[in-house]
Amino acid sequence: MRITKTAGLTILALTLLASAAVAGGSQCVDPAAAPAGQRLAAGQGPLQVGEYVNAAFESPHPYGAPGADAPVRVFTQEIHHPGATYVAPYFSRFELAPGDYVVVRSPDGRRTWRYERYGKAELGRQGGFWGIHVSGDRAIIELYAKGERNAFGFTIDRYARGFTAAEMGEDADESICTTDDKENAICYELSEPAIYDKGRAVSRLLIQGAFLCTGWLIGDDGHLMTNQHCIGTAADAMNTDYEFMAEGATCEEFCGQLQCDGVIEADSATLIKTSVPWDYSMVLLPVNVTPTYGFMQLRATGPVLEERIYAPQHPGGRGKEIAVFSTYPENPSGFAEMDTLTAPTCSGGGIEAGYWMDTEGGSSGSPVLGYSDHLVVALHHCRGANFCTTGNPDVDDHNRGLLIQDVIADLGVDLPDNALGNPDVIFTDGFESGDLSAWSGSVP
Repeated sequence: MRITKTAGLTILALTLLASAAVAGGSQCVDPAAAPAGQRLAAGQGPLQVGEYVNAAFESPHPYGAPGADAPVRVFTQEIHHPGATYVAPYFSRFELAPGDYVVVRSPDGRRTWRYERYGKAELGRQGGFWGIHVSGDRAIIELYAKGERNAFGFTIDRYARGFTAAEMGEDADESICTTDDKENAICYELSEPAIYDKGRAVSRLLIQGAFLCTGWLIGDDGHLMTNQHCIGTAADAMNTDYEFMAEGATCEEFCGQLQCDGVIEADSATLIKTSVPWDYSMVLLPVNVTPTYGFMQLRATGPVLEERIYAPQHPGGRGKEIAVFSTYPENPSGFAEMDTLTAPTCSGGGIEAGYWMDTEGGSSGSPVLGYSDHLVVALHHCRGANFCTTGNPDVDDHNRGLLIQDVIADLGVDLPDNALGNPDVIFTDGFESGDLSAWSGSVP
């Protein structure tokens, strides 16, 4: 512990390394806090990219800044876990006086988030909540106050730290169909602007501090869709970072797990509807971001056999990539195609869409779009038991997605405004010219 003086105020600055922060020297994932899908069979679950570390960090109780007539920093906590790919704090109790606030930020200040009063949705006095994740192995937590206070402050009883590449090893849920044909999203900005623009509505989801999936904006009211095995409960929805435009700046740049920071537009959302049989969940973000990123629409009639398709996604939690091409022998066109409409479901009865398009762990929840009209035709959610690595369709299993017409039927009256598209109309959003308001439709 070191004590410094700033502006006549005493600031406690604690720098605790992971070895000192872990209770009993143990590190573990709490299975009870994992999303529901973590208990599903292999190939149908969110990608676990970190673990929870027991800790004991807290502000003074009570805290205050005597004599200050504007908020000043009165306490700083640094969480440092050497080698971690990211750090996210869990506030087990959070109670501030009106006007005071806590900032969670990266050391360089490029990523910052502010929490007031009782944190998100008053969870600070109802069991706690996850703060945003910060890339790298350090996160800074700062408390700002004005005047003498009798409020409690905060406690952090654990944090999440991201696994290294060596710890992640090979992804057991990876389903690359012979050769990985996915490319960075930016590769298509000029050559396929409609594909790139649709990908803007895709979000990287960090759920409950340790699990990764993909989501996307549906309709123009700020709803987001993903898999139920990713966000299965209201608590999952409230404890997810919704990050947009996390992608490489060049076609060649490698964006590892939770690298190439995008913009966290929300760190909580409201669960609107979820379905275990159809493996989807739809949430409503607290701010409608569709004017910035656009949105996706669904094709009411679903996919067409052998049509060309593509899928923007966050495989392995990396920067956004898009599966457009396919070198699988059953796709002689060289492009990803809708290869079957009668694939067996990953769990239970029924049929699903099947394709030899590349996905990985973390791709769960990705939209599968038809190339002809850029409408969503399936919701990716799993791989088959036999993967698709040999190039022999008699041995391999398709990657699979829910037929979007089944999701539409189940949503019923909860279908968001402007969520259904016209397959005869191609929508352009004007992003190429920088005019975010230039939504238009034209009949080809």
